[in-house]
Amino acid sequence: MLYSNASKCPITNSTGKVSLLDLGDMPLANSLYDTREESLACERYPLELIYYPHSKLAGIDCILPSDILFKTYIYYSGVNRPYADHCEEMYWCISSIRKWRPFEDVVVDIGGNDGTLIQQFRAQDSKMKYSLSYVNIDGSTSFIEENKKKEIEYVNEFWSEDFRLPRKANVIVSTNVFQHNHDVRGFVSAIRENLADDGIWCLEFPSFLSTLHELSFDQIYHEHMYYYLATSVNMLIEQEGLRLIGCFERPIHGGSLRLIMCKNAAPYETNSYVKHYIESESLMLFSYMINWTSRVHKHIHRCMEKIEDIKDSGKSIAAFGAAAKGNVFLNACQFTCKEIDFIIDDTPQKQGKYMGGTGIQIVGRSILKEKNPDYILILAHNFKQYIIDLLKEMGYTGKILVMIPEVKEYFCI
Repeated sequence: MLYSNASKCPITNSTGKVSLLDLGDMPLANSLYDTREESLACERYPLELIYYPHSKLAGIDCILPSDILFKTYIYYSGVNRPYADHCEEMYWCISSIRKWRPFEDVVVDIGGNDGTLIQQFRAQDSKMKYSLSYVNIDGSTSFIEENKKKEIEYVNEFWSEDFRLPRKANVIVSTNVFQHNHDVRGFVSAIRENLADDGIWCLEFPSFLSTLHELSFDQIYHEHMYYYLATSVNMLIEQEGLRLIGCFERPIHGGSLRLIMCKNAAPYETNSYVKHYIESESLMLFSYMINWTSRVHKHIHRCMEKIEDIKDSGKSIAAFGAAAKGNVFLNACQFTCKEIDFIIDDTPQKQGKYMGGTGIQIVGRSILKEKNPDYILILAHNFKQYIIDLLKEMGYTGKILVMIPEVKEYFCI
């Protein structure tokens, strides 16, 4: 058996866990295949969300090896203009807390895949006539050539407890990667060991509160091993000699948290919002978790009924955004190539492939020149407005569907 089951909370070592949502056996969210037959017959693994009450941490019960999950990971951040803009804003957020030291500072991006964040940081450097050193540390082999073209130093390793930089980093950034790690304590230990004494760690992840509030069950997949609150992260870092000095809510990815941390002796004051936010999390968490499982299953049923009604009326449906969350949504609703004709995605490495478990082919947006489906279902709903505006620019004249957090139709005129 390739997988194991979670045995204890990585923060408190508690063995008490509660089942929050069981989505059954599901393909890996980022799995792509060369043929429709391979896609429909792909390997599936149990996908159940569990919760540890003492640490307020949620996670996946089925633990798969990192090599299976990420060795050929092909999520390209650069295809999303809103994410690039988000990285630019992050640069200035960091600079408001810790002033850059030109020609001296080392900035490390953990799990930086195609180097989009480093590119955006470099662009700001250029405006300020700074010259910082950047390193992209990523366990996937998929981005080696991409980073080489961009002249970004790329270390093809997984960030882990034993990882050591040749020179300590002044700023470490990790966006949407911390939740991919099973050994979270080892991850944080490596941050402490590789961070300069006056350095800061900028951590971002999809907010678990937003996942609950927005019914974003499509955020739940095997690659996302844990689902964090500021409360649970703060509990962990305090055990590892770090402290939380900044907490920011960001709209990216349907609602994310940005946490700024440093070593205990570092010369930074704690933002007053940190305490307020952590105190508010318990109240919000309780209200959001009530009947959440039944609400998710009812919503999945509503989505299935909506698509069935459209197909029964003889209308055609395509989708936009071959993201991991889209794969979860399609498989949870049991949608296949019988319901969805094709998925449009701007990532060249995905085009021509078939999304795992669905038999649906991924194509480029040029297909809209020859085919004009009656409906386009936006799977990457975290970039909903960007995609709607894009479709309008392309001259699409059908209807647009968004199904999370609620089922909505838009006229693309």
